[in-house]
Amino acid sequence: MMARWSRRRTRVLGDVVSVLVVASALALPAWLWLLHDALGSALDARGSGSVVLFLEPGEDAAAIERRLRADGPLQASEFLDAAAARQAFAEFLGLEPDAPGLQGLELPPTLTVQLPAGLEAAASAARVEGWERLPGVASLWWDRAELERSQALYRSLRRIGLGLTLVLVAAGLAIVAGSVAGRMAQERPTITVLTLLGANDGFILRPHLVHSVLLGVLAAALAALLLTLGAQALATPLAAIQQALGVAVAAPQVGAGALLALFFAAPLLAGGTTALVVGWQLEQMRRGDGRA
Repeated sequence: MMARWSRRRTRVLGDVVSVLVVASALALPAWLWLLHDALGSALDARGSGSVVLFLEPGEDAAAIERRLRADGPLQASEFLDAAAARQAFAEFLGLEPDAPGLQGLELPPTLTVQLPAGLEAAASAARVEGWERLPGVASLWWDRAELERSQALYRSLRRIGLGLTLVLVAAGLAIVAGSVAGRMAQERPTITVLTLLGANDGFILRPHLVHSVLLGVLAAALAALLLTLGAQALATPLAAIQQALGVAVAAPQVGAGALLALFFAAPLLAGGTTALVVGWQLEQMRRGDGRA
């Protein structure tokens, strides 16, 4: 009686650990990929950086913009004449345009263009360097370091997400495989009797497969709960990203498609792993019994 209770407790504990590990293996990478997509959307909205061109007085800004667009598309553009540039500069300083020190300040007209999203820093740099030599452009300003920093963060999130996904999914599958192998070892006498009575592999596999699929559904439900309730956990990294990049990153939303993917992936992985382990264990039993 005590031995039976001990085996049952071990099984329940193994099932709980399996559900927790598989749920974590699904939820944590999913949050990283959602954060990765949110950052990508924010960077796409901002484009590949803004370039401010300081024009010579009297130059035709529309003609210069046409020459810029001849090199490739632009995401947005804004022209400020000398008066508007002085007012924008005063607003940036938090002063009135006619404040002492700003009276009589002559600023060149500026043309601010936003590079399209998806450009690598090297490609953007090659394009911007040619603009500085355009007739009518006195100088320009472009923060290449900011673009490189944001793109590096985006690539790092993608690598971390991929690596974490592989490691956690492998850990989850290993836990499921170990749990199935343990159940098979405990039930070996029963399985031996069933095979002698003519039971095929499918008959023996069926209860293990149903058990693992149900555990997969529970793990998917727990992962979905973690994804839905875990928005607060991303508040700190989102604030750090916004402060570092100066770009508004919206909190990722868990859609119905992501939840359906969880409820499809978890039972499929658990069931597939169970089928492989049970098939391998049955083959080992036949060889050990001399019935290969």
